[in-house]
Amino acid sequence: MKFSFTSSLLLLVLATPSVVAKKGKKTKYTKNKNNVVPVIGGSVNLNCNPMQEVSKKYSTGCKDGDCASTNWEDGCEACMCSNNGNASWCDGTKSTYYDNYFEAHGENPFGDSNQSNRKCNTKFSLAGGSCNWNWECDRGLECNDDDVCAPLNGYCDPMGTGCHDKDCASDMWKDGCLACMCYNWGNASWCDGTKSGYYDNYFEEHGENPFGDSNRSNRKCNTIFSQQDVSCQSHWECDSGLACCAQLIPFGNEKKCRNTCGFQE
Repeated sequence: MKFSFTSSLLLLVLATPSVVAKKGKKTKYTKNKNNVVPVIGGSVNLNCNPMQEVSKKYSTGCKDGDCASTNWEDGCEACMCSNNGNASWCDGTKSTYYDNYFEAHGENPFGDSNQSNRKCNTKFSLAGGSCNWNWECDRGLECNDDDVCAPLNGYCDPMGTGCHDKDCASDMWKDGCLACMCYNWGNASWCDGTKSGYYDNYFEEHGENPFGDSNRSNRKCNTIFSQQDVSCQSHWECDSGLACCAQLIPFGNEKKCRNTCGFQE
């Protein structure tokens, strides 16, 4: 195999960790300085602190792609890095609890009998659960713009509670929700899978759905939206002219449909 001067130079640059090409410029960094390595779209921290609560707002804890420092290999050997789709994550927030639990039971609370993995937590947020980063969500989910775990492909489950702004139902819902497949703010109707069998039976009996639509493919399209001061999670749930707004209350944020948002998310 022959190498030209150009290809040899390229290999040299790729193998040298002190230079990273970004937007046509050379950015120098030292890999061991703060253990931060530049990557596309941000930086990866190889020394994140699993004992910190994860917060995007305050930039604490471990974000996507971050890894714990080597001293966490005793307890988190199988879960050192925080990547979406991993089987577990390094939970240092209850470090002493895991130590004591393993001593008492010979395994961690999730059934792992390897002492080096005793702090590896296998519980992730399900669809509709709150999140800061993608890695916190269960497999097949990602943390969307509303800081909620939602399907990676943008599909949501109309039979559950995981549909948020701009989500769409999978193609299987075209039979019943043809005119309301996506959950966009201001739509005339939404795909209501929570009472799927009810809509099937209602249409068979009346030749239309409960909202007067005689197109069988739309029988599960619900035209009723939440009114003023009704609890909500996403904008699409609110009636025309209203938005899902968060207002500060003594113990956190409460989201309701309102026409004026003091603190809108």
